[in-house]
Amino acid sequence: MRITNNMMINKVMRNLNNNMLRLDKLQTQGLTTKRINRPSDDPAAVARSLRVKSDISQLTQYGKNVNDAISWLETTELAAKQTNDALVRVRELMVQAANGPLTVEETTKIQEEIKELKAQIISFGNSSYGNSYIFSGKKIDQPLFDKEGNYLVNLTDYVNPAYVDDKKNIQVANFENIGVNTLGFQLFEAYEKPVVYSEEFPLNSGDTITLQMEDGTPPVTVTLVIGSPEGVTINQDGTEATVTVGPPGNVEEQMEAMINGLKEMAEVYGSPLKGYSFEKYEANEWDGTQVIDGVLRIKATPTDATAVDTRQVAAVWETGDITFTPDTTFTFMGVTLKIEAGASSEITNVTKDGATVVVDGTFDSQMLVDAFEAIAQEKGSKIAGFTFEADGAGLRVIAPENSGVLYNKEIFGGTLGIDNDAVDQLRVAGDAEKKTVVAGQKAGLIQLFDKLEDELLRGNNEEINELLGQIDAFHQKILEVNSEIGAKVNRMDMVSNRVADETINFKKLLSQLEDADMAQVYTDIIREEAIYRSALSIGARIMQPTLLDFLR
Repeated sequence: MRITNNMMINKVMRNLNNNMLRLDKLQTQGLTTKRINRPSDDPAAVARSLRVKSDISQLTQYGKNVNDAISWLETTELAAKQTNDALVRVRELMVQAANGPLTVEETTKIQEEIKELKAQIISFGNSSYGNSYIFSGKKIDQPLFDKEGNYLVNLTDYVNPAYVDDKKNIQVANFENIGVNTLGFQLFEAYEKPVVYSEEFPLNSGDTITLQMEDGTPPVTVTLVIGSPEGVTINQDGTEATVTVGPPGNVEEQMEAMINGLKEMAEVYGSPLKGYSFEKYEANEWDGTQVIDGVLRIKATPTDATAVDTRQVAAVWETGDITFTPDTTFTFMGVTLKIEAGASSEITNVTKDGATVVVDGTFDSQMLVDAFEAIAQEKGSKIAGFTFEADGAGLRVIAPENSGVLYNKEIFGGTLGIDNDAVDQLRVAGDAEKKTVVAGQKAGLIQLFDKLEDELLRGNNEEINELLGQIDAFHQKILEVNSEIGAKVNRMDMVSNRVADETINFKKLLSQLEDADMAQVYTDIIREEAIYRSALSIGARIMQPTLLDFLR
């Protein structure tokens, strides 16, 4: 093969260029200290490094979350400690007041100090971290109390974590959230009382309403008498009352009289109704339509404690329009209806697990209602207690009250033609068990201070001595909160250490993927420089003068 001078020159230039590319890559690594400076340097390592960088960024955010949470918890812990210190001082003053007669001047001084301590506790309740009020749940832009110690926000704590409430959670890892805030009522309410829903009472003369506010407390009875003179008669301990109202006929007036009778009983010292407010509980249909049936329903809500409400409303689903198709099925909650065509419409083969609906050609959703109602009557039926209603060309299902938490899950099924755009619509969701306080309610601890001030003015040493037990209950509650906060801080410290360790490990891995071995890089640069110089020298010898050089 004939080798031309031009071929030799091109080969020398190509080799010199390759050498310069290697030298450029090494110089870039030396300048950046990185082994990978572009994706083409190591595509597999680049993909891994991107994932590692994402993990490091995530861990960095988790670290910030943890540090913020620790600061939040420490602020909460300080406010709780200061509140407890104020309670300890109040207890000292109460013991001093209960142990002997005081002069007017001494009583005034104690009262003034208690008043100042109350104002200070209200201030502790409005403690903030940055611009966020720490005891106001998720309503961090609103203070917890007004200057009188009344709540300015509604606070709710659901037992079931599936429900959204005022607890604030922070994410500290994938699929790991930790609650960091303390709701105001956890600190300023020592007692929990249930919300009481009465039974339904027709209003006839001689009818008696019986309420039991809590297990272990005596029942309270209120008897309606239609006659004159109108008024309320209450026994000494506030457990029995007779409400006399005018001539029959004015149902609203009778209802109002019964409610007012309960309110008056709540004012009697020692009454089990003490600390409750009463109102008519309006029964509603599933769609919110008020039930007007002349029946009295009573709702009793605690005003001096955390309200615990376990009542649940019915959950309601609708199918949308149903199109009749023979030889199909329709399922609900594991119960199956077989839809068949026949000479006459009827429901057959009814068991606890299903039935057969025979249609003569004219389909009506009422047939599904009748079939499900028949199944619900069977012993062991899964749908016992459910209510079924025809809704135009569709079906409405109403769950029984207190049937548990019902989610918007796929509840209808089968091959019968259902409007897919409307099916599985959960129209009303049942409430889960929750603890609440409402705006306008005065904090239990502040109510205790108000009562203490009143008893001091009366010089009622025995009652002051009785109030010591309530102070101790609040003291115990605050200790429980402090213990819970301390446990959370300890957990956050462990999470912080874990995040720091994981960050170090990922940064080490990233360094192994991206960072250059600088000693090796410098060695390679020296070697490539020597090779380049040698290549230049060799190229100069190969490219000898040609005839053209002499013709110039």
